[in-house]
Amino acid sequence: MHTNSLSSDLSALIQSPIREQLPDDVVKEVLSSFPFVPIPMALNLRTMSSPNLAANILFRSGCLSHLSPESLSLLKSDLKITTIFDLRSRKERKKAPSPDIEGIETVWVPSTTDIDAGPICVGSTEVTVKGILQDVKPGDFVANNGDNGYITAYNNLLQTHRQAYRGVFNRLRDGEGGVLFHCTAGKDRTGVLAALIHALVETPREAIANDYGLTRIGIEPFRERLLRSLLEQMGRGGEPVDIDQLIEEPGMETMCGVRAPSILAFLDSLNSRYGNSGQIIGSGKYVGVKGYLITELDLSVDDLEQIKKKLAGSKEIPVTYS
Repeated sequence: MHTNSLSSDLSALIQSPIREQLPDDVVKEVLSSFPFVPIPMALNLRTMSSPNLAANILFRSGCLSHLSPESLSLLKSDLKITTIFDLRSRKERKKAPSPDIEGIETVWVPSTTDIDAGPICVGSTEVTVKGILQDVKPGDFVANNGDNGYITAYNNLLQTHRQAYRGVFNRLRDGEGGVLFHCTAGKDRTGVLAALIHALVETPREAIANDYGLTRIGIEPFRERLLRSLLEQMGRGGEPVDIDQLIEEPGMETMCGVRAPSILAFLDSLNSRYGNSGQIIGSGKYVGVKGYLITELDLSVDDLEQIKKKLAGSKEIPVTYS
């Protein structure tokens, strides 16, 4: 497949409903192409990059527990990762412990909630999907193409995972070497954190939506297992789960899927809540995100500038503070 056709296919694949199986040959090619990292059996593993974010400094993924020692060693030897942040719950980690990787520190900061879910096999390992949708229901994802539901769920994550997110930003300010952060699928807890980082460095909106939407392809080899576990977590299990029948419920498919524009709606929602912080100097597209980072994560304006410069690498980031 040529580059131009791959780009057009990416756009179509990202928008594919979660019930649809994606073409195996196309998925394999995408997962072996930038920004994905072609480590065997990796779940949704890719580098983050944008015009203002140097590649191969930050990485995002789903669960790592099922990977072989040989695959895990590549995170250090090839990707130069020195720190991994595990955003999963205590019970998830108990069922699928974070692997020990020589030369890499794994950091876990507990969230304010610890909702367990039914087990799911990824490779030969049982993991669980955390109930980050506990305060929303399928009907919340009907209006505005599901944006209302995602805004509620993701604003919840800003609070439940505040300490974990603070730890990541502190590491980006003070540490050296590559950083990887992950949850189970690499969609919600990971997707919110990635969006915050992209917004900080003024990544163009289209690129933020694309980075979030790539999860639709990244999870495809594990799609049915992850989707079935999520439905069971919502009380739809017990007996064999008919996925096609269950997602006919209004809002269900949007809630279970990956809708790229919803991450932008979430970021925009922060402007009314945090965008008027008196500590913020200047303006920009993502003043609400910067307000959250300052008021909730206790970062200073100087901290944000320092993080932006480190993430830029050799790239120059537009200055939004005076």
